[in-house]
Amino acid sequence: MEFSPYQISWLVLFLGSLVVSYITYQWLRRRLSVFSSLCCGTVVALFFLVPAPVPGYSGYYAPAYIVLIFEAFFQINGSPAYSGQILMLSLVGLMVVLFAGRYLFRNKR
Repeated sequence: MEFSPYQISWLVLFLGSLVVSYITYQWLRRRLSVFSSLCCGTVVALFFLVPAPVPGYSGYYAPAYIVLIFEAFFQINGSPAYSGQILMLSLVGLMVVLFAGRYLFRNKR
């Protein structure tokens, strides 16, 4: 089974984001609570992994933060709003799910 360069790039991005997320979790675990450090590590992983469609290339996706940067700063008539909306909606959605889970599964004393 052979992988295309597109698939390999997403695999490398996935593995890299897991490493950065784990390092963030371990670093913050000593300074914050376990839940807070888990939230920050998960947000970091999601930030790196949320896909957004690449304008002009139908069927191809790139990380939303990269599309946002290129559309905002390097395109003459770029529109970064769509990738920004995808990124913000996914981050806010993740935070809602994490805090709802914390509320629902807390220790009741």
